Amino acid sequence: HPSIVRVLGNIGALYDQFTQYFKPENICYGDGVPFLRKLLNEPLDQPYYIPSTTGYLEMLGDKKNKIFAGVLTTSTGCPHKCDFCGTSVLFQGKFNKYNFTAEDVYRAIKEMEEKIGSNEFLIFVGEPNAFLDKNLWYSVFERFRNEKGSYGLIAPISMDVLDSYDMEKLQNSAIRLDIANIGLESVNSKEYKKNKNRNVRELLRKFESYGISVWGTFIIGFPGQTFNEMKGEVDSLIELGPTIPALLNLRPIRRTELFTTLENEGKIPSDYIDIGYRFGFMSYIHDYIGLEFKDLPKLMTDYYNYIESKTGCTFLKILEVKLNQRNLANITELNLLKFYYNSYSEIHDIWVNYFHPNDNKMQEIFNKRFEAIQLKMKKVLENRMVA
Repeated sequence: HPSIVRVLGNIGALYDQFTQYFKPENICYGDGVPFLRKLLNEPLDQPYYIPSTTGYLEMLGDKKNKIFAGVLTTSTGCPHKCDFCGTSVLFQGKFNKYNFTAEDVYRAIKEMEEKIGSNEFLIFVGEPNAFLDKNLWYSVFERFRNEKGSYGLIAPISMDVLDSYDMEKLQNSAIRLDIANIGLESVNSKEYKKNKNRNVRELLRKFESYGISVWGTFIIGFPGQTFNEMKGEVDSLIELGPTIPALLNLRPIRRTELFTTLENEGKIPSDYIDIGYRFGFMSYIHDYIGLEFKDLPKLMTDYYNYIESKTGCTFLKILEVKLNQRNLANITELNLLKFYYNSYSEIHDIWVNYFHPNDNKMQEIFNKRFEAIQLKMKKVLENRMVA
């Protein structure tokens, strides 16, 4: 319709099959706020405002198990220039902060609390690499030091940034990091040793000891990577032991350095299609993996089952880590912790018998891990009653 102005941004702005339908001046690369202000003839220099966006998660697809959540954004861009990442292209390796104060963040979270009607909810940090502005976030943690409630942050964050924080300051107030999405990427592929010169396993254990569950992403399907090498990567992921292991296949995004390299090598099909982050979709010509859904879905499903059989159910591991958090006695409802505990309690015996039906040794290991959780959970509930 001629009266409707259509705009395109984010990853969609990197794809010709989308941009061809938009006017060049209506395509946004990078920071969307000044782009929209210019488009709408609004003042470009007016202060930024953190919106209080809220919603809920249906845990395990059940509407009865709702966990309320908010979305918080304080910055855009990322200084890391990973060659497969669209953010690197869109923001040209730059990090933008907007001079928000701890009071700005506090106001946004309190507005979320009012909308939700509870002071216990998750907050997704909508940034490519969170906590880069250390002065801001140290002030935020201090601002919530004497608050009641539980504001659990789920944030994408690089290993170097998280390692630079004082864990005691990070985790000892009503707001703290619940889940850190860290790109581990690869151990053996020389191009993607993102965390080289760091004892990654030791750092993961440190983060977990402060109640931070590590959602660690790992990549298979690098150019030329054999099936034996992929198996080696999976074993390396198990050895590192992130709380939530996330195995991904390499997905080249248009205009990234990786995509351009593959294109120059003739590995991008002439009828190239990309369906985003769809599980198990191979979008480029690989020496061993078939295109599209030919090989990867079964391969990755087998790998996931193998990983879980070695490391345990994700709920079990999250419980072990979450029970390390420092301020549980001050939380009045413990909704999320109770959900994890009750859900895992229902499936523990089934899980053990499914993955280790005839292995008494492995059954004993997982039974002991669950018994330790039961004792800690009992202690948390007792301490909360005293508090």
